[in-house]
Amino acid sequence: MNVAFDILLTVCFTASGVYALILGVQALRWTKLLPIPYLYPRGKNPDSCLNPNGYLRLLRTRLFIWGILLLLAAVGYILGQVLPQCSPWVSFLCLLLGASVFLSHKWTLFRSAKRFW
Repeated sequence: MNVAFDILLTVCFTASGVYALILGVQALRWTKLLPIPYLYPRGKNPDSCLNPNGYLRLLRTRLFIWGILLLLAAVGYILGQVLPQCSPWVSFLCLLLGASVFLSHKWTLFRSAKRFW
């Protein structure tokens, strides 16, 4: 079970980090908000955003930061599991880093609903 959890967690962190970086690069070329549900607060329509340019600026920087942190968490978690000289705390701290990135994303969406809609 532990090996399956390690693989699942590493895949989730890596896939989410790559997806966030790809969206961040694509967001550099966006002139309007696209209907991607992952990027908006629940129940909010991108067309009803009061300040789309401000939200795009916020989104671009956050996507790059989240992507880099998730990839670092994935690499750190792999190293903590593979290298015998690493403390078990390395994996635990990388797990906390990845979880905090996901919570930060949800918190940013919650706050942006009040600020931009």
